[in-house]
Amino acid sequence: MKYFKSITIAFYIVAIASCNKITTETPDFTVAINKNSFAVGDTVKFQLSGTPANVVFYSGEAGNNYDTRNVFTATGGAPEMTFTTALTASTGSSTATNVNLMVSNNFTGKYNQTDILAATWTDITSSIAVPGSNQRVVLTPYVTQGKPIYVAFKFQTVDTSKSQRLLTISNFSFKTVYQNQAYQNAINVYDAGFSAYDFAGVIGKWVIPITSTSNTSFTHPFVAANSAADNDWAISKAMETNAVLPGKGIALKAISNDVLTEYKYVFTKAGTYKIVFVASNNTNQDYHEVVREFNVTVN
Repeated sequence: MKYFKSITIAFYIVAIASCNKITTETPDFTVAINKNSFAVGDTVKFQLSGTPANVVFYSGEAGNNYDTRNVFTATGGAPEMTFTTALTASTGSSTATNVNLMVSNNFTGKYNQTDILAATWTDITSSIAVPGSNQRVVLTPYVTQGKPIYVAFKFQTVDTSKSQRLLTISNFSFKTVYQNQAYQNAINVYDAGFSAYDFAGVIGKWVIPITSTSNTSFTHPFVAANSAADNDWAISKAMETNAVLPGKGIALKAISNDVLTEYKYVFTKAGTYKIVFVASNNTNQDYHEVVREFNVTVN
């Protein structure tokens, strides 16, 4: 008896769940365009009909391209970084710059002595000046496709009989430049994720901000004369040199908005563009969409 009672209860639970499922219908949605050829600066007019819950617009321009909405990597980018270096001297200090700039594309990302030394680091110090403001370094020659690149600043004592100057790295940024966009890997020192590792020395070590995006610099402090020789590293996070921003649509309407009957857009550059409207109805259990496309020429 209990067995049949359990089956009956289970049946009703399934039936109730099925009745409570909220479904949607494919949107009834059409778009008409006033013409297919325009001059730069013309207003492109669209007439929309139907009552979809959501409408998203893709102009076909870089960054707003429907075909790249699910594209997150690409080839042909040129990674580059910019930063400023500053030195502060004291009486009797060494005249050495103390810093080496290095990059690696086979570092494991494990910030310990074994993994740092096992990686291949290319010294590119000759490409910068110390001190120097807003220096730009293009890293294309050091990229292996599909692998990230790491940046390291290595501070080394040159003459232990003299004090070593305070070194500051500031305004650091890293981006990958493509023909139609620039992907920002890091916008500041904090975003670059530098981690410090000390191989030698007990007096000085890299001081790196770890709590706030407002910190725009990191430093290696003075090292007193006759101190043990320093060998201190500051290594960035992995910079993905093939990352791109996917195409992002412009949301014209959400479920809470009024019915949309018209939309206007202006192109500022000549070209041929694939314009796409995506209309959708959805719940947390169901989704339906329709796509309307137009090819336009802008002269």
